[in-house]
Amino acid sequence: MSIMRKSVFIIASMMLLSQLATAQNTVESIRKMYNGQKEEIARMTTPDDLNYAEGFPPTYYKINNVDNYPGTGPHREEITFYFGEKEGAAEDLIFPPKRVTFVTSKYNFAAPQFYEEYLYDKNERPVFLYKFLQDVSDDKEYELRVYLNGGKILKTIVKERPLAAGNSGEFKETYSGIKIPEKFVSDYNSLVAQAASFKKLFHAVDDATYK
Repeated sequence: MSIMRKSVFIIASMMLLSQLATAQNTVESIRKMYNGQKEEIARMTTPDDLNYAEGFPPTYYKINNVDNYPGTGPHREEITFYFGEKEGAAEDLIFPPKRVTFVTSKYNFAAPQFYEEYLYDKNERPVFLYKFLQDVSDDKEYELRVYLNGGKILKTIVKERPLAAGNSGEFKETYSGIKIPEKFVSDYNSLVAQAASFKKLFHAVDDATYK
């Protein structure tokens, strides 16, 4: 192989490795990560949180916030943090450093109910954001899903159903693309900000726990 061909091969290989390094997440890989997280949560949690049979005792942090907001009245929020061990930690540590993997937040503003999910990768970067919201202004319920790779949007999905349908009605997909529909820009910005805040809150709670 000539020097020129070797140089071209090396450059092409470096470009491929660079592309692989930057394109770490795909919609399919994120969905697989999400399903794995949900399966783990299902194994570790039961109504009484005592499912030790399969070797998955409850391991999560939960925060309950009860307040009274001006104009909307009683406000209740339940935040749950799921976590795993940081990669590369020494194996002989009794309490190895943790990383946040998944966060759920359920809350209300007056009557409307909201529910959010945040999925993080091994570097604690958000890769999936989900929000369920009730909009009394147009009498609908919405689901917003956003898949991310390195802070860039891979895919956005919006579904809706009539508010009166309740949990029995099926959601209908109304948008699928890369951009965030104008109606949900503020919701998306809030999810991104909360993903960073919840990461900080998780580590603050973890640092304050007994070790």
